[in-house]
Amino acid sequence: MQKIFNNILLPVSLDGHCNPVIEEAVEFSNHLRANLHLILTSESTLSFLKNAFHDKEEYEMELKSTLNQLHDNISQKMNKGLTLFTSYGMGDIHKLISDYAFEHNIDLICLSNKKNPIAIFSNELNASSLAERSNCPVLSLKAFPFEFGNKNIVLPIGQSLPVNKLRVVSYLGRNFSSTIHLVACKATGKTPEEFTYLGKAYRVLKDYTNLPVVCTSFEGKNLNEMALDYAKKINAGLIVLNPDPKPFLQGFWSRLLSGFNVNNPRIPVLTVS
Repeated sequence: MQKIFNNILLPVSLDGHCNPVIEEAVEFSNHLRANLHLILTSESTLSFLKNAFHDKEEYEMELKSTLNQLHDNISQKMNKGLTLFTSYGMGDIHKLISDYAFEHNIDLICLSNKKNPIAIFSNELNASSLAERSNCPVLSLKAFPFEFGNKNIVLPIGQSLPVNKLRVVSYLGRNFSSTIHLVACKATGKTPEEFTYLGKAYRVLKDYTNLPVVCTSFEGKNLNEMALDYAKKINAGLIVLNPDPKPFLQGFWSRLLSGFNVNNPRIPVLTVS
């Protein structure tokens, strides 16, 4: 099986609201036998205040000091043979990360989906925007340990064959011994057999992998909403989606990344263009 994830990028900000995702990113990197790149960025609110009231050189020294501490802590948790790369930067966070991804052949970007409530000046990291700008899959992780024991991966199938997503899903499925759940919409009165691309996606997975595959179809038009509800029902460990089109249902991504309710865990979301 050809490796498709060799370098994983994890952006971390000084304010620390992304820090809970570090442990799961390291574990994810170790499991996939991929190098980890950590880039320390200044959260926009904090950066604004620091630049207004503190010396810039002093602020950069604080960034470097924090980065050194993170390097020491994380490198001890990396498996033998893997490398931890560290860097820092200031300015437009999306540009900083997408430029780094291009320059260092990043295969996957990991983000925390926990929002910082005080980021009133923040240019928030957006998985859809980063996936399009970097041409790289973006994994939005919940802000507590990723459950590798959860074997269900949900992939919505629309009006085309998602070749790149199938490649990524089959790779992750093999690594985590997952069951792949293909979800499609159907018009009222039609049978699942009439779904050309659902059937094609099923055949691709069965022809090239030994993974168990489940096909499910629902009557309706909003595929992402249906896939999300299905993922909740089966307590999925991962859902794979397209970058958010614009305009789009504003409540969908908010609902997706904030969790379904207080009693349900957030589902990691892999955004693949």
